[in-house]
Amino acid sequence: MSDLFWKAVKSFLFRSSELLYGFLPRRAVLKFYAYLAYIFRAIAWRAACRFYGPRMAQYRGDISSFILSNIDAGSSVLDTGCAEGNLTRLIASKAGRVVAVDIDKGYLDMIDKNDVRLKNARFIAGDIMDIDFGEIFDVAVLVHTIEHLPDPDAVLRKLARIARKLIVETPDEESDWLTKILRDLGIDELGDDKHTKLYDDVSLTAALERNGWRDVVAFKGYGVVRAVSRSKAVDKETHETVKERSR
Repeated sequence: MSDLFWKAVKSFLFRSSELLYGFLPRRAVLKFYAYLAYIFRAIAWRAACRFYGPRMAQYRGDISSFILSNIDAGSSVLDTGCAEGNLTRLIASKAGRVVAVDIDKGYLDMIDKNDVRLKNARFIAGDIMDIDFGEIFDVAVLVHTIEHLPDPDAVLRKLARIARKLIVETPDEESDWLTKILRDLGIDELGDDKHTKLYDDVSLTAALERNGWRDVVAFKGYGVVRAVSRSKAVDKETHETVKERSR
């Protein structure tokens, strides 16, 4: 469609919003447009992920270097909430083996399992809380997933039992103005992209530390909060095993 068409649409929407202020309370108008913006933002995000595929990483700040710098070559990685597998491909380029999990089988069905970049990746559809992996991973990745979980503490505790290291990225509570406005207006986010909880660097650190993680390094950037931490339980178990073998 031409630029002229979109300019006309934009002009119409702006003018109609001003007209609504003349007939409806300002709060009602704000609720309507805020929720509409939330819906279209979620749809645009998914559409972009599907259109760009693995190239979507270039529109997400320095997430590629952040993740790869915290994964050792040849390590085993659990990608939790992998969606269409865009970051799974990135992780698989350095890891020795990747297990990618998503509760929505529809996302996994869209992934080309014959993609040579995923030859060392295995995909599992299901709730991570119900899956017995039967192994300890070197790294667990939780990127834009924790904010959607109904019980994030439970997931963090489980990951602390099956992974030595955790990489987290989640929207920065202080930067996500739209979600804050929705909550202030009493609008509950619905659908697959519902944010059940938002974090800043302090609250994310606290969540990790109370759920079995130590040496937490949390920081902000590109509108997100990131953290890297180590499991208390797995480190202790590894240490005790080494002691036993040395006797």
